[in-house]
Amino acid sequence: MTTEESLRLMGVDPPAGIDPADLYRTLTKGGYLCTIPEGVSEAGAHAEMEARGKVLQLWVWRHYPERVRIVGCSTEGRRRLVLNALSTPKPPPPPPPRYIIYLDGCCEPNPSNNMGIGVHSDDAEIHISERVDQYGSNNVAECLAAIRALEECRYRNLTSVRLLSDSQFLVGWIGGSYQLRSTTARTYVPKIQGLLREVDGSIGWIPGTVNLADGPSRTAIGASTTEQIAATDSLQRIIETPIDRLKFRDFARLKSGRDRYSAMRLPLLREAVDEHQAVTEVFADDTEAEAKCLRWFLRGLDAAKAIRKVKTDREITANVLRSHRQDEEDQWPL
Repeated sequence: MTTEESLRLMGVDPPAGIDPADLYRTLTKGGYLCTIPEGVSEAGAHAEMEARGKVLQLWVWRHYPERVRIVGCSTEGRRRLVLNALSTPKPPPPPPPRYIIYLDGCCEPNPSNNMGIGVHSDDAEIHISERVDQYGSNNVAECLAAIRALEECRYRNLTSVRLLSDSQFLVGWIGGSYQLRSTTARTYVPKIQGLLREVDGSIGWIPGTVNLADGPSRTAIGASTTEQIAATDSLQRIIETPIDRLKFRDFARLKSGRDRYSAMRLPLLREAVDEHQAVTEVFADDTEAEAKCLRWFLRGLDAAKAIRKVKTDREITANVLRSHRQDEEDQWPL
């Protein structure tokens, strides 16, 4: 086998102007890689290597050859392969998902055949609250909710979706941080992953307190009277409390569930709210936010609290998108 063939087996094409035998000895007899920053001479780079030791291991070049450029072989001290880092910019972050979809599954008692699923998305106009006639657990219900959400997206030809779930098991199974050891995971997760690929989707975790699908999933199986009263009391408390005494978490935890106002579109909402002009001015560039605000107005909040509620929800969504972009960027090595 020739030296050139040996190098190619290592994934290396001998660059022009460098002897293949010299390159091969450098790689196999203690050679290592060094990046030379802009403005630093080759001699300065050698001195830096002596002071700091290995800067880049050989496997970095083998796995990411587009990030380095060979500038020469050096015999100073021991044989070293000197590399210069290319100024290759990081790829641009992926665009934010087009649709944010909340999902939730519940089972009471757990396990039982009393399972419910909820799917909620204002931007995709998906509002699902269904009881599942099947025996299972909370984890099964979470998986079925994800499948129901993704099948609805596929039916509507929706792509670029971001699922949000408060189930750490579901998110961990799909993302790969949890192994598929349970029967539930092995049964449902491969199908969910396939559907995600079909709709160019991803999934992320959110706290249960901000999951907008929690109410629909519980309503599907007949939420307990205590829970229903708690939801009503939460809205009533905000109605009765001065706005300067309310905190971010008060509005974040406020949920409406599926009610008679959920399906009302903007023209009808404007007709129903005489004071809609003030809200329209605040959300002049976002008719979806305007519609949400008017719905909260009809549920009993005054204009200031309705506006603050919608702005709170938008901030939560922005934080989710920021986290999504960070997750994507973390997948790229430095």
